[in-house]
Amino acid sequence: MAALAAVGGFVIWRRRLYRPVPAPTAGEPGGDALPWHLFMVVAVLLWMSHALGAVTGRMFVGFFSGSSTPTAPSPTPPPPGAMPLGHQGVIQLGGLAGVLLAAAFVLAALPGVRRAMGLRFRWCDLARGAGAFALVFPIVGTLGFLSLLVAGAIARLAGMDPPGGIAHVTLNTLTTQPMGAGWWMVVAGVVVGAPIAEELIYRAALQTGVRRALGSPAAAILVTSAVFTVQHLGAAAWHALPALFVLSAAFGVAYERTGRITAPIAMHMLFNAANIAVAVLTT
Repeated sequence: MAALAAVGGFVIWRRRLYRPVPAPTAGEPGGDALPWHLFMVVAVLLWMSHALGAVTGRMFVGFFSGSSTPTAPSPTPPPPGAMPLGHQGVIQLGGLAGVLLAAAFVLAALPGVRRAMGLRFRWCDLARGAGAFALVFPIVGTLGFLSLLVAGAIARLAGMDPPGGIAHVTLNTLTTQPMGAGWWMVVAGVVVGAPIAEELIYRAALQTGVRRALGSPAAAILVTSAVFTVQHLGAAAWHALPALFVLSAAFGVAYERTGRITAPIAMHMLFNAANIAVAVLTT
C-alpha cells in the first residue's frame, strides 16, 4: 500500500494534479449572475432535506418495527434495541430522496444553478473519477493506517485498549451482520446514495458558494473539507478524520478541475465500495 501511495503521490505531483484549476463556469449563461450566498442557502436546503428525508424514512419503518420477520442468526448479535439493517437502508433511501427532491426544486426555480453547480453528466468524467480514485486511494489508506498506529500508541500510553482497524460505524455493522436483503440495502445506500447526496451538498452547493465568496478554489476546498470532516464526527473514529479530510480535498480538486459533479461522485462511490470490500474480506 505504501509503495502504491508513493507512486500515486509522484504522479499527482509530477502532473500537478493537485492544482484546483477554476471550474469552467465563467461566461456560461446565468452562472456569474448568481451570488455566493445563494449557493450557501442551497447547501443548507439540501442538508436539511437530507435530514428530513431520513427522519421521514425512520417514521415509515417505525410503523413496521413490531412486525419484523425472523432472520438468519448473526455471528455477532446486535446490541439490544439495534435497528435492523433493512430499516437502516430505508432511512438512507429517505435521505437520498430528500436531497434529490430539493435539488429538483432548486433547478426548477433557478435554471442558472445547474451549470454553476456543475450538474452535468459526461461519460469521460467517470473515467477521470476512476483514475483519480486509483491515485488517491493508496494515499488515503496509508494515511489511515499511520493514524491508526498513532492512535494505538496513544491508547497504550493511556492504559487503554487500542482502537480496531474498522473506523466507521456502518462498516462495523456490515462486518458483523449476515448478508441478507437488509445488508445489501445498506450497501446500496453507502455506495450509491451517500456519494450522490453528500457531493450535491458539499461540493456542488457548499464548495461553489465558498469559492464565489472567497475567490479561491483552494480555500473553498479546504473550508468544505473541514465541514465535511466535522459532519462525520461520531460516525467515524477520531483517528480516521485526517484521512477523511484528505479524501474530501481530493473530491474537491476533482470537482474544480472538471467543473462537474460527476467525477467526485464516481470517486466517492468507488472509495466507499472499496472500503466495504476491504472491511468484509479482512474480518
